[in-house]
Amino acid sequence: MEPSFFNNRKWLFWALLFSSIGILFHHAHQEGFFLDGYTYAVLGKNIAASGNGLVPFYTKFIHARFHDHIPFVFVLEALFFKAFGVSYLTARVFIGLFSLALVLGIFIYLQHLKLYSQAFLASFWLLASFPFLKQSRFPNPDIPLTFFSLVSLYAFYEAVRSGHRRYWFVAGLCLSFAMFSKGPMAIFVPITWSVYLFSLRDLKTLSSFRFWLTLIGAASLFCVWPALLFYTHNEDIWFGYLNHTFLYSIKESRGLIHNELGLYLKYLLLYCAPQVFLGVFAVVRFFTSQRQDNFIRLNIIFVGVVLSLCSVMKFKYSHYIMPVYPSLAFLAACGMTELKDWNWNKLLLPITIVVALILVAIPMTFLNQRDEELLTIIKKLKTENINSKLDWINLRDAYGFWEISGLVAFELGTTVYPSEEKRISFVLANTLKTHRAIVVMKDSENIDSSSLRIVESLGRYSKKHIKAYIVEIIPDPF
Repeated sequence: MEPSFFNNRKWLFWALLFSSIGILFHHAHQEGFFLDGYTYAVLGKNIAASGNGLVPFYTKFIHARFHDHIPFVFVLEALFFKAFGVSYLTARVFIGLFSLALVLGIFIYLQHLKLYSQAFLASFWLLASFPFLKQSRFPNPDIPLTFFSLVSLYAFYEAVRSGHRRYWFVAGLCLSFAMFSKGPMAIFVPITWSVYLFSLRDLKTLSSFRFWLTLIGAASLFCVWPALLFYTHNEDIWFGYLNHTFLYSIKESRGLIHNELGLYLKYLLLYCAPQVFLGVFAVVRFFTSQRQDNFIRLNIIFVGVVLSLCSVMKFKYSHYIMPVYPSLAFLAACGMTELKDWNWNKLLLPITIVVALILVAIPMTFLNQRDEELLTIIKKLKTENINSKLDWINLRDAYGFWEISGLVAFELGTTVYPSEEKRISFVLANTLKTHRAIVVMKDSENIDSSSLRIVESLGRYSKKHIKAYIVEIIPDPF
């Protein structure tokens, strides 16, 4: 019998919807992104402005022909920008909608499976996963990858369970979208399918025409992208993508030699300890139970596949395991429902309220302290009607290059050039090929007054020990 807390399922849905919106979209208008967020927001902005989604660009100086990622997610972002404008708010809402769809999708599908307790608890634990919340705060391809991978998994489960062709179609379509989102990271899905069928000894489905047609169809749809690149004579983007993804990142591990195999487990224990412990409890109960639920089996396999393959790679980023969080949240929910003898349901409502208040209240108490110096300079340029279309020079790494280049490109649409050359006039004339620019420099540096004139000071900033000027070359009197 279901605990009383879960009896009113409509109330639970609306409570989950509004709490998810509050947690995912609070302060969505706030200025500043995490480092990668600038890059992905600028790519979407530039596609919206240029209309060229096949060959996106970052700035004139770097990634003038961007090939590190497939542009699928950035094209979707550009369409969103076209409809609602370019801003921090729309960039966060764009990615937040994928996160919201994940939370609500888990709830709806688990209710479809009549797993009513797990439906709410899985959504609850996903919202309580801080890495998931962090990634939901800036544009990135990892959240869409997670969404399409999860839908593909669920559609596959329905296809095997019911045999209906439409589920195979949805599974293959979403697998191709996962491939479009982040290329080889979508491999988690078909490997999970295969291991799942093998664990059931369902060799008939594993060798069936529909199974292989689904895989071949997904791969064929993905091939549309390189085909378009070759057709439009942009094959350098395809070869650049292959070199960056498979040679530089996977084979050469971006220069790393040692592999810390347990790093992802440590990360999960640090940021998602309750989910990990409850999930492990659910796994133990699964393997010791006489009647094993196949949906739990599928999620256990998916978590194992993602963590195993990502751990084998030497080069590790925390967001590489993003697809694992919905399945981990579901396993945590299963672990919690197994604690029947502990009267967990009596404590669930107060625990839910306390955790929800923490998730909402803690981020709201923080002031924006990210790149505040640069934002002050940019506001000065905009409010005082100073020429904001000037390119910038970041002298001797006065400011982190990726932060300053991304912020300036997103806010102003101009380019930042790094320079170790102290003769700024030389950089202006030979690199920027202009007579005027904005220079960001360390407090200890000085402008060469013999060749440059300070047009306007944009302020000194003691926290970062930097200062900024608009400078121009002094014309040669002869």
